[in-house]
Amino acid sequence: MQATMSSGQEQKSPITCSYAHWGGFPATIAELDDFVTARSSDAALQALFGKLDLLDSCDRTLNGVISAMRQCRFEATEVARINSQLLDGLWKAVTGRDPDGRAPFAVTVVTPAHFVFRLVCPRFYEATFRWFVDSTHFYPENASWYKEALICAAGTGQAALVEQLLPIFEENGPFAFHVATAVDRSVILGHLSVVKLLLSHCISPVTGAGLGWQLKSAAEFGRLDVLQWLVSSSNEPPTVGTIRDVLFFAARGAHLDVLKYVLATFPSLVIASSRRDALFASLNTGRRDIVQLLADAAARETPLVSGEDLSHLIRNRSLQALRLALPYLNFNNGHLAPWRSIISCAACESGSLEIVRMLAQAGALTAELLNAECLLKAVQSCSVDVVAYVIELGGPGVWHDQALACAAAIGNEQIISSLLALLERVSVLRAGEMRRILGAEGCVGILKTLIDFSQKRQLDPVFVLAASHGHVPAVEFLLPSVLDTSLSLCYDGISRALTARQFVVAQLLLQSLKQERQPMHPILLFEGVVSGDTATVELLCSLWADMQERKEAEMSAPFAAFKEAAFRGLHHLCVLLFPLLKADQDSLTEAFTSMFETAIAIAAEDSGVLLVQFVLEHASLSSGWEGPNAFDLGLSSAAAAGQVKIASFLLDAGANVHVNRNDPVDVALQHGHQAVLDLLVARGARLPHSDPALGMQS
Repeated sequence: MQATMSSGQEQKSPITCSYAHWGGFPATIAELDDFVTARSSDAALQALFGKLDLLDSCDRTLNGVISAMRQCRFEATEVARINSQLLDGLWKAVTGRDPDGRAPFAVTVVTPAHFVFRLVCPRFYEATFRWFVDSTHFYPENASWYKEALICAAGTGQAALVEQLLPIFEENGPFAFHVATAVDRSVILGHLSVVKLLLSHCISPVTGAGLGWQLKSAAEFGRLDVLQWLVSSSNEPPTVGTIRDVLFFAARGAHLDVLKYVLATFPSLVIASSRRDALFASLNTGRRDIVQLLADAAARETPLVSGEDLSHLIRNRSLQALRLALPYLNFNNGHLAPWRSIISCAACESGSLEIVRMLAQAGALTAELLNAECLLKAVQSCSVDVVAYVIELGGPGVWHDQALACAAAIGNEQIISSLLALLERVSVLRAGEMRRILGAEGCVGILKTLIDFSQKRQLDPVFVLAASHGHVPAVEFLLPSVLDTSLSLCYDGISRALTARQFVVAQLLLQSLKQERQPMHPILLFEGVVSGDTATVELLCSLWADMQERKEAEMSAPFAAFKEAAFRGLHHLCVLLFPLLKADQDSLTEAFTSMFETAIAIAAEDSGVLLVQFVLEHASLSSGWEGPNAFDLGLSSAAAAGQVKIASFLLDAGANVHVNRNDPVDVALQHGHQAVLDLLVARGARLPHSDPALGMQS
């Protein structure tokens, strides 16, 4: 029995001399003295070895193997009896399932990547892998398979397979993309033998940018043995910049052994800024031993952590990093002393009493440094504890009217009480007056007394605070002044309210814009979608529809909001936004070129279908989308992404199952989307003539 060869290839004679490579039952039987006689007289043996001969003689390509496997028509029980790892691997590569003796043979979509990964994960079919590569013929159509195979073999540490594959790539240059990817994979996963093998096939020594990238990868993943070998095998030492990156990534990954090696081996290349960067990266690891190592290495340098980096840690409330950093910092030296005021304000702004106390104990925050700005930041953080601490440590000297105004805008009674107690230490009469106003008019009365509405710097922060904290009475009181002086401040208040999910305030402000016939900022439409609140989005859509004039740059706002709603799977918001897209159809012509790509990328297919529907309804607006090409192009994109619902919708709308360019069937095969392929075949698509079996289940 012989297999049909691909076009341009001459037929090969069946291989009958040895079956040792098949292993299991075939290898055992073929070793018997009377094997030839038994095979000729036993129909079952003749059929079995005929199938194996067919496989051995077929083209070692994806199409060739799949065609041969279909011709062999192995039964599941038969494969189990044969007990051949090579055959088991072919079954897995073609069907996508490990043979279990029960599931019938059924070819599923096979791409080069599928074929390779099925042979490797979760079980490695080494015999099949070698059989596929071990051929006297080079098949150009296997180029993608060879690439995937090399990367996969390198990533799994299969040095022998890498060595078998490398000659195929040597003619393509020492660092062709696929070989470079294999090197990166083996470095990251720590397969030193594979790294040596791959780099030994490079024509030129590993230096410069190539070496730097590999050293960084080895350091980031803690591959000390790989790092050491890369350094020793290079003809040139690494650069200062490379060592900086190696230190940084090793510190961030908490790889102590790598850090010790680099510091000991390249002392002249480790400059002060490199040590500081690495130390800062190590603070978030929680590894005191690593921080100590880097601090010792930079013992003569000041400061170990810059004031800017320390402020960053404070504002991000990185408690663990601060605990590790503070013991090594001296706030009295000339480098950090100028930062103490900024650090004190940042600590109060963080709203964390623990951070404030840590800095006070470290000498970064003292009573002399606390001022009105610190109190104001503490109030704006809405932390009762931090406000009380600042008042206790700073005393009357930290008082400022703006702090009380901010507390009234927030509406926090505890903070207001603490501030009034502080005010008593400044002026008993004024404190009594403020208490009387608070009792009679509430927080609004305090705002009315303290805020000079002609001063923008006083109005802006209290309005934003009121909106962020959902304090409706304060927002209602301040709103007329805001609308009279600054629409941008009103927009900011809406944005802050949406972010804080204070929807009552957001809707209050939007209603005010509507009543005053004021325009809305286009970004609010997007932010409303992000908030996910239906009532707010409804109001935003109403405001947008009422706008009479819009700038050209604002016209894409409905589409951006619609796209975001679709990506988030918020179908009900898509429905609300849909009329805005139709209303602005003349201004969205340029957006159509990306609409199909957007729809295909959407995880929530119902929303993707809605977007596709919109594109198709208005395809004539753009010359690039006229006629049936819009349907066909969309179908190819849907096939590439595996979007079955969108593909079905497009077919219903009139898309062709076959086109000359980017044929949907070919695209579905290439990307391995069986469900889309089944849909196309059900709608009349034909499978590729080169292999009628490829990609379809039995």
